[in-house]
Amino acid sequence: MLVYQTGGGQTRQLTWLDRRGKVLGTAGSPGLYNRVALASDGRQVAVQVGNENQPSNLWSIEFARGSSTRFSFGSNTDVDPVWFPDGSRLVFSSNRGGHFDVYQKAASGGGSEDAIFQSSDNKFITDISRDGRWLMYTQNGRTTGNDLWVLPLTGDRKALSLCQYGIRGTAGTVLSGRTLGGLYLERVGPLRGLCPALSNHSQRRQMDDFVRRR
Repeated sequence: MLVYQTGGGQTRQLTWLDRRGKVLGTAGSPGLYNRVALASDGRQVAVQVGNENQPSNLWSIEFARGSSTRFSFGSNTDVDPVWFPDGSRLVFSSNRGGHFDVYQKAASGGGSEDAIFQSSDNKFITDISRDGRWLMYTQNGRTTGNDLWVLPLTGDRKALSLCQYGIRGTAGTVLSGRTLGGLYLERVGPLRGLCPALSNHSQRRQMDDFVRRR
């Protein structure tokens, strides 16, 4: 099954489709949904609610009960929700500190919204590895544009620069997740000059580790 959203900048309805494109049903009420993240168990979805003219927050929708629950709070803007593979937590980007940093919160919605990575640059999450050890995000480089980085979620959490060549439009999504593995394994030669992590032996081993876990 698939969950998809339609429209742009308007009210949208989350809809279930089968693999042939047949509509199976809807999830939740129509809303100003911008990003959708389906939990690994398929029981709920996290959505970014809001538009460019107002702050956005995150909500969760449980399919069995058809209920919508606000997940993040405040007058700040929270975007790009991504579930941990085990469904225990949700990570997202938020500008509550003056620029977009990486935060996490328990999937239950209880507890605090804790920062797990902060810097002076805006960071927008795209994916997490299947074992929950690596987080991928894009960051606007001062001279290179929208770059791709990988953050270890264990140890000293020192971010690794994967590609610095000004990703544009939907390319950030194309480069994230499983597609990254094909890109890295098939085009490592042409990309070495643009992707520092592919030129450094130790970092290439770490990238191999990330790819194997996709």
